[in-house]
Amino acid sequence: MLGGSLFAMWIVTRLSVNAFAMFYLFNFFVDKNLQSAKFFEDANTIFGVALACAMAGIATILANCRNSHRHTLYRFTYTSEEYVGRYFESDNDPLEYTFDNLSEAKMHWICQPHPFYHRNRIPKIEEWVLSLDTENDLFYELNGVMPYGADNVSGQPWGVVFDLIRKKFEHFGDMRALGKVSTHLETLLVELEELQRLKKLELANNTTSTDES
Repeated sequence: MLGGSLFAMWIVTRLSVNAFAMFYLFNFFVDKNLQSAKFFEDANTIFGVALACAMAGIATILANCRNSHRHTLYRFTYTSEEYVGRYFESDNDPLEYTFDNLSEAKMHWICQPHPFYHRNRIPKIEEWVLSLDTENDLFYELNGVMPYGADNVSGQPWGVVFDLIRKKFEHFGDMRALGKVSTHLETLLVELEELQRLKKLELANNTTSTDES
């Protein structure tokens, strides 16, 4: 993934830049008198030790981590575009974050990143959106909002999320796909709201029957 390499590079970069910046500042600003010279030497020693410890730590991690995972410390497994779109390329990618199923993962990754990251997989996203129906896991509870597992859009009303999807397709500039997606989502929203109404009516009837008993 992106995490290991970014984290490792961020730590090394910060420690290195901090140390070298302090070396430069001390050389530039500190007067060359006896007292400041001693302070300069002590400061250089402190930052030098910190830098050495950071490098030793990274070397230790590289030497002791598993062979199968060592590469994640110094290179990305995915590009950013591949990372946000991987659930549209394969149904076998492990679920992460709060995702309970692929539908939640796909809905999150359609809505969360900038459309730029999906520019090369518009047909696959269109195909998935057009496959959404009232039986999809996203609408299992028929409570009017996206499930918790959808992460970035969890708890958002269906209509709000559908509008967000439409805006993504507007950005793509594919008017044919936008028309098909808009029509499908409008129809789906009507069907979902009707099922939600029937569910509430059924619950109300069950409550009334229980009270009468």
